[in-house]
Amino acid sequence: MNLILRNRIALLTVLFIFALSTSVIADSFTINASASPKKGGTISPSGKVTVESGEDMRFTLTPNTGYEIKDVVVDRVSQGAIDNYIFPNITQKHSIRAKFAVKTFTVTIAQGGKVRVSPVGKRTVKYGKGLKLQIKPESEDIVPILLVNGKQVDAMKSGSTYRYVLTPTGDTSIFATSAIEPKLAPSTKIMDESTAQNLSSISEDGTVYTFFGITPYLESLQPGDVMMSTIPTDLTPYGLLRKVTNVAIDGSQVTVKTSQATLEDVIEKGNIIINKSITKEDIVSFVPLREGVALQEPLPGPLAEWCKGIPILVLGKDGPNEIKLNGEICLDPSVTFAMEWDWFELEYLDFSTGLSERISLDIVADGYLRFASEPIPIASITLVPIPAGPVVIFPILDFYVIAQGYVNGGITAGVTQAGSLGFGISY
Repeated sequence: MNLILRNRIALLTVLFIFALSTSVIADSFTINASASPKKGGTISPSGKVTVESGEDMRFTLTPNTGYEIKDVVVDRVSQGAIDNYIFPNITQKHSIRAKFAVKTFTVTIAQGGKVRVSPVGKRTVKYGKGLKLQIKPESEDIVPILLVNGKQVDAMKSGSTYRYVLTPTGDTSIFATSAIEPKLAPSTKIMDESTAQNLSSISEDGTVYTFFGITPYLESLQPGDVMMSTIPTDLTPYGLLRKVTNVAIDGSQVTVKTSQATLEDVIEKGNIIINKSITKEDIVSFVPLREGVALQEPLPGPLAEWCKGIPILVLGKDGPNEIKLNGEICLDPSVTFAMEWDWFELEYLDFSTGLSERISLDIVADGYLRFASEPIPIASITLVPIPAGPVVIFPILDFYVIAQGYVNGGITAGVTQAGSLGFGISY
């Protein structure tokens, strides 16, 4: 009996010690962090990461040039294409895997103007890869025009064919065409300057135009005609395009009732292509949007060496807890305008402005400020009208500086930046 009791006591002791040892909570846990392919990007921290129990741990994903985040897999569960992930209150081991993929871009290719291009339509191109284009005019006397994102580029001639290799860095539109002088509809009546100056009033709804003084142009107008003007006046600063519905002459006063017209009412066929760089001489008005902003004239030595466009001087405003900008900006804007019609239908339209800029600024702050992507307005610049056949372009450039990061009390951060900005519309 005593032997049996001692054995039972020993067995209970062993079981108690085993249960006690298995109930102890671990002090730390391991998170396995990896990325694939390795050349696609990084995850930080990486490898076997030891984390104290109860702590949080953030992992950050950074794709390399030409790659993007495809997916993040946490404990074998997809989290989507996110750039960071936090494990909260860690009480067990985990795994995280970053998946990267080569960027792909959509290239849209169109043709017109007695020119054929191959391939045509939509193509998908991987980052760093080239897309070969062959452009063939219908006859040898036709010189093709190749527009990439609205900007004209040179294609290399090889026999009767032209070749171009595109290496896209983003979604891209391509249009292959040739120069065709716009043919206006017989009903389109282009206004002369004397008639434009005789315009005395426009109704509030913009449908009734009253002229003081009869001109041969006004006498020729008939219902159904399109009244068109590319002459800026006080009443029509952006020109005029209206369809005539009625003409009434009373003494020396002419009243023209109109309805809305479009360029498709005006142009039968043809195209308009313009690429123009803007210089300081093209400025009509310069409106500073921040105190201390002005056109720089004359150019100081360092700025004169690298600024060939529009130079702007920026001097920060004094005051507590405010971001101040001190330095110089050089803008080199350009305008691209391309349109093509065929039998009164607009087949292609691309209107865009490009802005290459160089910035040499100091960002100064009194106090502690944090700013991410909030734009800081600098200036609004109105440029001279650009005639494009029967169309007139009136460009206005609004310029902002976007700062990213932190500014602490009394710290001055020097910024030198070169970049570009493009925007516009396409049809």
